[in-house]
Amino acid sequence: MEITKIKIKRNITLFKLASFFDGLWPLSPLAVIYFEQITNSYAIAMGIFSIANILQCIMEIPTGILSDRLGRKYTLCSSSFCFVICFLLYALAGNYNSTELLVIGSLFWGIAMAFVSGTNEAMMYETMEQLKLKSKYDIIFSQAGMFTQLGLALGAIIGAIITYFYSLNTLAWICVIPMFIHFVITLFYIEPNKSFNDKKDNSFKHFLEAIEKIKHNKKLQIISLLQILDRSSGYAAHSIEGAFFNTLIPLYFVNLIRMIKQITGAISYYIVKYIRKFSFFHILVASSIGNILVRACGLLLHNTLTPFIMSMVNLFYGTSTTAQSALIQKELSTNERATMKSIISMCEGICFAIFYYLVGLLADNFSLFAVMWILVSIKIITAYGYFLMLKKYR
Repeated sequence: MEITKIKIKRNITLFKLASFFDGLWPLSPLAVIYFEQITNSYAIAMGIFSIANILQCIMEIPTGILSDRLGRKYTLCSSSFCFVICFLLYALAGNYNSTELLVIGSLFWGIAMAFVSGTNEAMMYETMEQLKLKSKYDIIFSQAGMFTQLGLALGAIIGAIITYFYSLNTLAWICVIPMFIHFVITLFYIEPNKSFNDKKDNSFKHFLEAIEKIKHNKKLQIISLLQILDRSSGYAAHSIEGAFFNTLIPLYFVNLIRMIKQITGAISYYIVKYIRKFSFFHILVASSIGNILVRACGLLLHNTLTPFIMSMVNLFYGTSTTAQSALIQKELSTNERATMKSIISMCEGICFAIFYYLVGLLADNFSLFAVMWILVSIKIITAYGYFLMLKKYR
């Protein structure tokens, strides 16, 4: 039966709500510190993230195919449920001082990320396509991103209050609540018409078709490669910077800094609708340069002002991630959309895993300050790559 436009329009509101609660993880700025307290090593603490990414890589293809075959809604529900289990295990790990529980929790994180990877954006794109608003996909994506940043900002406030009066373990338990609400929200999604592939080809053939389409699309390959490098260095910096800031300011201030960062991220997503007249490559180049300048200025000062300056880096986050997503979605095929994105995400996950562990290893053997400079250097490489793409596709 054809899903009416009025009914599926509900998805837009649900995207925003789900994005808000997805971001409401108060432990986020202090996760590495929390893991390090349990494991007594930054390398192992960052390795917890690597484990999640490795499993995500393994699961990316089957979950992408599952999403294309069975639909978006149940895939997203499965992802959210796995996140609930993950956060429960993280909280228990603090109670029992157990690295093993952190590892098991990260396995669920990896499965959850594999389910949501590709599917979330496909769900948004196909909803907008059914509403005949495909050209405005970047707007709904940026709005969802803005709500994620607002959730992260509120989470940072909650985290600051809890860590001032209580322990990080208490904060870990509080994190379970918003993720359970997120799971309930996903149950109310409306499946877009033809959001899954009803062809009779077997899953392996479906996978090969997706590989073949990526293989023959050079533009998609280059954009994906730059995004993988950009996001890997960015997420590694985001994960380790809480520990770096803690060398300059008190622990409870770290969450307040993250709150400022997420608010600037929300502003970044908000302004997307005002700058979309520029090409996405122009936006990526400008955003990359802004990111580099803010990080470099903060590191050059290297004092109590550094965290406040570096919190401004998210002014360029929403614009860049929206541009990246819009460029990639335009290059993906209809029937293999989630599978193609999952293949890209699998490569991204491998890079994430390597970055997370190496960053932790460098922090153990050198300094957090040196690590932050290395990550800025990688940002310079990706900015140059986007500049070359701009020259080629202007």
